[in-house]
Amino acid sequence: MNNEYEKIIQKFHSFEKSNNLKDFKCNGVDMWPMVKYQILIKCFDKVDNRVEKLSNLQSRIFKKIKLFLSGNFLISLLGQSFNQSEKNHFPESRDFLFLSDEYSKRLQFKGKWLDLFIDPYIDQKKLHQKDFYLLRSNQNFLKPKKGMNDEFNLSVLIAKSFFYSRLSAVKPDKKFINKYNLIKDFYSKNFNVKDFPKISDIVWESGFIKELSKRFERILDHADPKKVILTHYLGYIAAGLTIAAKRKGLEVVDIQHGVQGKYHPAYNYRNFPTSGYNTTPNKYMVWEKYDLDNLSLWSEAESTIDSELIGNGTEYIFKNNKKIIDYFNDRFNKIFKNHLNKKFVLVTLCWAYYIPDIILKTIQEADSNVFFLIRFHPSTTQYERDDVLIKLSSLSNKNFEVEHSTDLPLYTLFLNASVHLAIVSTAILEGLKFGIKTIAIGTRAKAYYGHVDDQNLLLFMDKSSDILSEIKK
Repeated sequence: MNNEYEKIIQKFHSFEKSNNLKDFKCNGVDMWPMVKYQILIKCFDKVDNRVEKLSNLQSRIFKKIKLFLSGNFLISLLGQSFNQSEKNHFPESRDFLFLSDEYSKRLQFKGKWLDLFIDPYIDQKKLHQKDFYLLRSNQNFLKPKKGMNDEFNLSVLIAKSFFYSRLSAVKPDKKFINKYNLIKDFYSKNFNVKDFPKISDIVWESGFIKELSKRFERILDHADPKKVILTHYLGYIAAGLTIAAKRKGLEVVDIQHGVQGKYHPAYNYRNFPTSGYNTTPNKYMVWEKYDLDNLSLWSEAESTIDSELIGNGTEYIFKNNKKIIDYFNDRFNKIFKNHLNKKFVLVTLCWAYYIPDIILKTIQEADSNVFFLIRFHPSTTQYERDDVLIKLSSLSNKNFEVEHSTDLPLYTLFLNASVHLAIVSTAILEGLKFGIKTIAIGTRAKAYYGHVDDQNLLLFMDKSSDILSEIKK
């Protein structure tokens, strides 16, 4: 089955090598990185027999609006709108400007929340508050968390950009239309997948990114940073900031936030432009040498992709702060004191995968001496969480816990679990470093992690009976 992913990737590579996708541009926005990700994910989903529940732009917008109106976000947004002035919030020049999202991996410690992508970098570089500004978006309208440092909430900026992008209709030029038809033709001839993005949707997406970039440029005028650092470059908000920063000649850096490697649609290019796309960073900070090697394949030109090996931020925190380790281990023991004599199985769910039936069946059929710690992915939306919780509540075997398992640090759970049951997230690699037997389900996991050397610890299974047998060992 791995060959199916390889074939898909190779077809995209051939297409990139044969075409100049730098000119797939609308509203001054390079759209190939965004569109490539969308259509490659659809191809992978077909291999997985997975139906993505947010398959087009209109449904994604509808879900976002529903989430927005379902909570107190409208009220808080109105409150923020009276207290949002770039001049007031960015009164002086600072060297660094960070962008992270509320769904980023967070860790609550003594009343505040660490950002496990940004705060380790701040600590490693020995930065102080006077050295940087931190922007925080909230794409899934999660409950805001008080950070370790001062933050600027982007909700008003994003809402205004969305509103103006809906008002400003732009007619795409002939070059863009021709390139769109070329990409669509390539897609329809090679992949039996429906729902290719509409040209009107891509035009609107580019308009939204353009509006975001205009407002980010005002922030950059006041903050005047030397460097902009993102936790994940692919997305409307990060793209808007990237364009604004590049217009000003600033370096834009992406900090690795999860699995990359040769099968990830966002980290897998060929014929990559020498100067990149205006929606992609100048530099990539990664965890492993494997990811560095993958970046080197993007371009055959003499100029290589600028990159740096920085290691995993969560691992850094848990290797260098004994107070944090002891604090959360004590919490774990208090929370699960009635189950400490059982075998803990950590289940790491992945956003947009909900909870596969094979996991539900494994939980239902497990022995009474097994207890499952079920952990949501940080970017899981509330409607997806609700769907999963309903399915879990239907099980007669109540040998699991979700809330604390999601809130506790992943590394604390690794220290206490005997087995790790996973779908496809980077938690697979992180757990192996603890010497935990890891069982990955689904074909995409095998494609992503088939190169991993820890074959005695990493197993790929697709039957609950096999999983249960392995748990019993």
